[in-house]
Amino acid sequence: MKNTDSILQMARGAFVERVDYEMHKVIDNILDPNTKATAKRKITLTIELVPDDERQQINVQVTAKSTLAPKTKYSKAAGQDEALMDALRNYGLGSLIRETVNAQSLQGAMSALAEENDDELPEEFEGLVNVYTFNDVTRRKARTFHKQ
Repeated sequence: MKNTDSILQMARGAFVERVDYEMHKVIDNILDPNTKATAKRKITLTIELVPDDERQQINVQVTAKSTLAPKTKYSKAAGQDEALMDALRNYGLGSLIRETVNAQSLQGAMSALAEENDDELPEEFEGLVNVYTFNDVTRRKARTFHKQ
């Protein structure tokens, strides 16, 4: 019978390799701020030993599996923008709020407003909205005619 110094040396170092791989995943999970810091993580090592008919050779298979802490993510609920912004402000998190204006919506609203005011924007918008005119250039694809 062949003697092996350590079970870790069996399967040409597969034990250490598999555990190291899973350990990196566990460490990344521990460092992830979206996981609970004190949650248990686990690495399970399964060793499968299958001897041949003469009991001279043993096929060793190693499987390592990690159990990680789940991640928690948050997103705003649909239709709750104002309530969420109020709650954020109340908890001192108002700096998270960024107001934006959709460019297409602004274009449509300003066009309608200008149309109502003889193609001019009201004075309140002077310096707040850039107004420029341009000629829209379109290209047509050349038609190809085939002789028959």
